[in-house]
Amino acid sequence: MKPTVIVTRSQGDVGPDPLMRVLHQKGINAVHIPLVQQRAIHVDVTSIELERYDWIIFTSANAVKYFHEHYKATHFPSSVKVATVGKKTTDVAKQYDYPVLINPEQRFTAESLYEELEPRVKKGDRVLIPNSKQSRDLLEIKLTGLGARVDVHAFYETIPSTNLTRDQLSMLNNPIYPMVFTSPSAVKAYHSFAREKTNSKRQAFVIGPITKREARHCEFKQLIAPSEYTFQHLAEAIDQYL
Repeated sequence: MKPTVIVTRSQGDVGPDPLMRVLHQKGINAVHIPLVQQRAIHVDVTSIELERYDWIIFTSANAVKYFHEHYKATHFPSSVKVATVGKKTTDVAKQYDYPVLINPEQRFTAESLYEELEPRVKKGDRVLIPNSKQSRDLLEIKLTGLGARVDVHAFYETIPSTNLTRDQLSMLNNPIYPMVFTSPSAVKAYHSFAREKTNSKRQAFVIGPITKREARHCEFKQLIAPSEYTFQHLAEAIDQYL
């Protein structure tokens, strides 16, 4: 019998977690122990005039969600072009009727998004990037290098969960359960929760190059990462290697 895997993603607002759903559809035993959670950061939106921007770039579904919470009563300017990365991010943006112009469909990374933005962003363009407090500054640096005027505002932050049960902590400290990470924040949170550093003996499945890099930094040796960054490919990798 295959071991139960621990999914560490944050708990969604409503409905079943999409990764858990895919895993169960493939018959994989999985338990959801959210190691991180998101919370809004107050933003003075009166100082951010949307109509002044040429581009708004979303790199996560949470960025769209928390941005929309601040601007839901505001008419979205038709002149602003929207770029997204990741299927979930794109779906949420379209749900709110944001006009998505660019959304890379092959590699869901900031690097792939920049490759598509590079020939379109002109010198002097104003770019708004709503993101999390922990987000990378890669897009800001590269777009500024093109001559764009980039404003980055954190609309939310990711923090470790605070309400884990004794049973959940016991599972986290038992290396027989493979770990599933979808963000570097979850890897860091696990590393802080685990009493004994048994990462080298524990199997870990990750999605995305940044999460993989953080898992390596935390000394996971049995590390599996699919070449395509989707929950479906992650589930297939888990099913194959368990």
